[in-house]
Amino acid sequence: MSAVPRYARRELALIGAGAAVTLGALVTTVVLTHAEYSAYPRYEAVAPYSFRGMTRMDMGEGLGAAAASDPGGRIEDAFTHYYTGGAGDGSELTVTASIGDFHDATAALVRDSHTLLSETPGVTSADDTWTADAGAYGGWMQCSRYVEDLTGTPKAVCFWADRGSMGSVTFKASDMPHADIEQLARMTRQTVLRPSS
Repeated sequence: MSAVPRYARRELALIGAGAAVTLGALVTTVVLTHAEYSAYPRYEAVAPYSFRGMTRMDMGEGLGAAAASDPGGRIEDAFTHYYTGGAGDGSELTVTASIGDFHDATAALVRDSHTLLSETPGVTSADDTWTADAGAYGGWMQCSRYVEDLTGTPKAVCFWADRGSMGSVTFKASDMPHADIEQLARMTRQTVLRPSS
């Protein structure tokens, strides 16, 4: 039986180059996939002191309370603001939001309306629930109409989430059509949060 000939230098160089290209492609794919998966939009809280003729009253403790309730350290800031006053018609609006690293968020986060509504004060059941357009910031939004248990006030609540923020907007909505409810929720979200670089 004859001996197997040794690889020539040229063949070894080609094998080495092929292995380097394959390894480089694999590393690049893994790095880019991880970067894309872990990327998320960044926001800063910029809630104005007045909005649509209403005046803001702060109700949350912001970062300290959010950080204490988030052992994973994903929440960078959180707030709840209550707006009231308006045109003397008893207008009111409550916005609650968290900003941070929610890169693994999915549509299911806002589409599980039973869980979200059960955590909303004064709500035992929704009369009407629908998927809404999340607007310029993207992500997902779902809205519901309900009657507040304690006061009997017809209200709407819209929950949103993207990979950098999540929150809700609640306001009086006795006869507002879906499109107006969605528009007010999107406008509120874009008023209290600003993309940061």
